[in-house]
Amino acid sequence: MERLRTEVINKWWSIRKVKSPRKGYEKLEENSKPFEKISDDSFWKKCIKMDKWKTISISDQKKLLGKLTAVCSFEHTTKTIRDIIIYQRQISPNSYVLTGKYQTDPLEGRFG
Repeated sequence: MERLRTEVINKWWSIRKVKSPRKGYEKLEENSKPFEKISDDSFWKKCIKMDKWKTISISDQKKLLGKLTAVCSFEHTTKTIRDIIIYQRQISPNSYVLTGKYQTDPLEGRFG
């Protein structure tokens, strides 16, 4: 159970932190390559595993709000990034999507 959580988070983080089009190729890491087409399966596969993780987590937590909220926010973030990838690929089919560029840290730093 814990191994599944760790595996999902590590792969999700690798996908989410792609800020350079060369990162996955230079580090020889498949999960760190940018999304070049809508049919890239890496993010979709993580969503499926995440649904399984959510089911296990909810049944294990016995309605503990904090951990359940974390799982739901993780799911929401993942699905939102998936929608951004689809949208970006539809409006600009000849480029790639760097998922690490979509983050709130600069906004939080500026506005607190």
